[in-house]
Amino acid sequence: KRLSAFFSSLFPITTFVPLFQWSPEEELILTKLTFIGCGASLCALVVTLMLFTVLDIPKSDRTSIHKNLFVALICAQVILLCSGSAIHSKVACTLVAALLHLFFMAAFSWMLVEGLLLWSKVVAVNLSEDHHMKYYYLIGWGLPVLIVTITLASASGKYSADDYCWLSVQNGIIWGFVGPVIFIIMVSNLFIF
Repeated sequence: KRLSAFFSSLFPITTFVPLFQWSPEEELILTKLTFIGCGASLCALVVTLMLFTVLDIPKSDRTSIHKNLFVALICAQVILLCSGSAIHSKVACTLVAALLHLFFMAAFSWMLVEGLLLWSKVVAVNLSEDHHMKYYYLIGWGLPVLIVTITLASASGKYSADDYCWLSVQNGIIWGFVGPVIFIIMVSNLFIF
């Protein structure tokens, strides 16, 4: 029931809701697949971060951006894997939802920063390269903290959903994630074209 409610929140259009009504056996299979997929992803992220840290890779803005992206994704994956144990406590569930919101927003923000870096290297080659990293950190970590803080403040106690530890769809809090992600994707596409 939790997985079907979670996926229904991702696709709130009523035509998709019947697609996500699973039997207990199907939900058990989906839960196992989620753990296997997240576990494999987490292992790959940890190995990649270790390689970036241990190997003698030249220090650059690009390497720092990738490390921060990996850290955000690792944190999000760990919290996602542990989120099932927080479902019975509203405070814990809200905390898990806020942390998931923060780290997934940070992942998208770091991808935006990667786009900015590529744009500055290819299109705006005349820009000074001095001290860009402080702005990148502000976008990569500061923007998600600001978005989560504003979303939490505006939620008035109804930040997480009732059946799962993610943003509530009933009162529109999910737009605190979906809206910025759509904006980031649109801006990133502007850098590509």
